[in-house]
Amino acid sequence: MNIIEFHNQAKAEASRKWIMGYRALVLTKNTAKVRLSIRENLYIDLYFNQRYGTTNYTLILNGERIYGRDCYGGNWHLHPYDDPSKHDMSENGKKSLSIEEFVDEVEEILAKMSLL
Repeated sequence: MNIIEFHNQAKAEASRKWIMGYRALVLTKNTAKVRLSIRENLYIDLYFNQRYGTTNYTLILNGERIYGRDCYGGNWHLHPYDDPSKHDMSENGKKSLSIEEFVDEVEEILAKMSLL
């Protein structure tokens, strides 16, 4: 993936009916950080650095990460919503995800938490 592909994929997810807004926070030749707003104090931050192979997908509620998936140097791990400080390195935790797949997971989590 490159910056343009990342940005386009993130922007495509903003069309979901429960996502209220899209904002590019950082967009350089190597780095992109975008925010998908769900409601006040609830949003998804998506980060990608093509130079270093770093990807971070994070669900934030009231300024705190409540769920996330990160990739450093091709190695993924999961921050589960029941304990977001944990680094889950299980087969599920190490699974590579697209932005769309992450947003699908977020939708399931928010439905379970009655936040949609």
